[in-house]
Amino acid sequence: MHARFSRTSAALAALTALAGCSGPSTADSGTPMEDGSIVFPVTPSLSVGTPSNPTRDVASFACIGTATGPMPAADVTYTFQLRGFGSGDAVRSTDVWFFPDNVVRESCTGGCQEFTTDDMGNAMVTSPAGGWYAYRVFFHMGGSMASTYVDSVQINEPAPGPGGGSVDANAVSTATLNLIPAAITGVPRPAGTALVAGEIRDCDDNPVRGGFIRIFNGAGSEIVSNWEDGTAPQMRYFDGEENPDDRSTYTQVDGLFASINLPAPETGIAAMRIESWGVVTEGGTAQRLGCEQVGVYADGVSIVNVGPLRNDYPVGHPCAD
Repeated sequence: MHARFSRTSAALAALTALAGCSGPSTADSGTPMEDGSIVFPVTPSLSVGTPSNPTRDVASFACIGTATGPMPAADVTYTFQLRGFGSGDAVRSTDVWFFPDNVVRESCTGGCQEFTTDDMGNAMVTSPAGGWYAYRVFFHMGGSMASTYVDSVQINEPAPGPGGGSVDANAVSTATLNLIPAAITGVPRPAGTALVAGEIRDCDDNPVRGGFIRIFNGAGSEIVSNWEDGTAPQMRYFDGEENPDDRSTYTQVDGLFASINLPAPETGIAAMRIESWGVVTEGGTAQRLGCEQVGVYADGVSIVNVGPLRNDYPVGHPCAD
């Protein structure tokens, strides 16, 4: 399993271990700043560290606006290994769309490779060496909730170098998906909603403490977390050791976040803009740090890690504005 997704997987798995939590502590909320009608959390300046020394180093964001995605090379063919996240089980006979250009579509076009995993849960794929790819795992009915896998996507995953090799991809079971929101809020997950999870990372690819996430729908309207309504969209951060923490209103040293109960279309996919924000310089105000777009699905999971703002977003990409 690739290291960056391993941390995100740990975040989702950690959610299943916590039940019946309440809203954030008012003692941690501070004095809010406002952007129109949106209340920003009060956050410390961004740092990188450990649970015992969370402010060890200043987070590096000097590359904001000049960062780029990885530079792809010539095509390479390698093994795509689909595994049950949390279990590591081979996910057999499951339909997958593989997008070598890292653009998830509602149909398998534009170089998309469509396949069904074999009895080992594997398939061969081709994409530019070292470049980002994306994939979509389709619903697969099994004999139990643990072996039934939901519709899910992952973007910005790095391909191997020119020498090829293999990559691990992940499928999320119905059993895990049902546990995640219950672990956070203690209430059932509303049918037809989506979940987005990931981490905030700096210019050195380190997870960052002190950041927060803002999510916008395709029309550009912000989806605001509502702590008073357990079935409404809710954002959660972690404690620095990959455990959900209902008192935290910003990321800790693990950089992790998860948002549940997000609105999703009845069919197809809908794009959402995921922005990371934080205070770069002590005493300053919060600014936009990074931005990515990911598709969301009814009853599905979307994974996206948010690095610094780039200068190579495609034309028309919402993060380029």
